[in-house]
Amino acid sequence: SFDLNVVVEKVILLIKKRAKDEHVRIEKRLSENLRDAWGDPSQIEQVVLNLVLNALQAMHSKGGTLRVITESDDQEVWLEVRDTGTGIPPEILARVFAPFMTSRGEEGTGLGLTISKRIVDEHKGRLTLENLAQGVLARVVIPIEPRGAIPSSIAGNIQTEAKTEPEKETETENKESESAGGPPSNDD
Repeated sequence: SFDLNVVVEKVILLIKKRAKDEHVRIEKRLSENLRDAWGDPSQIEQVVLNLVLNALQAMHSKGGTLRVITESDDQEVWLEVRDTGTGIPPEILARVFAPFMTSRGEEGTGLGLTISKRIVDEHKGRLTLENLAQGVLARVVIPIEPRGAIPSSIAGNIQTEAKTEPEKETETENKESESAGGPPSNDD
């Protein structure tokens, strides 16, 4: 399991300068009590980065606001990425997850959302996009616990809940090393 807020903060750090250069204000509302999500954080980072970059591109040269929200309940963790761009034309929105589907002409490969959808599906989650009155809402929902068989593409990369802490010296060990003369000196 992993902390989705950490993933989001990492992505925001990566795109912060670009957002500023493009006159896009970033608003974050990250849940303080967010439950850990299940899965591979590096793959989910790829999804978050793709959604945030798509949002920035939707507002390119016009500026706007990028809102990133995280929340959870007892079953799922979710992320919302909202932009104030022009939205997705309805004919493209209907096929937005199909390979090579792009509204950006030569600028896009049309694979970002396809790959993101595959990653989220492998995590037994959901990825949806919808037009708002202004802009687009992308929502990623990931379970807190695995559901069904774990795909081999993520099984080896899932972080376990066991977190190792550095060994701590006990007071007894500290006193023993002090009475033995402490660390060796360099008086040779």
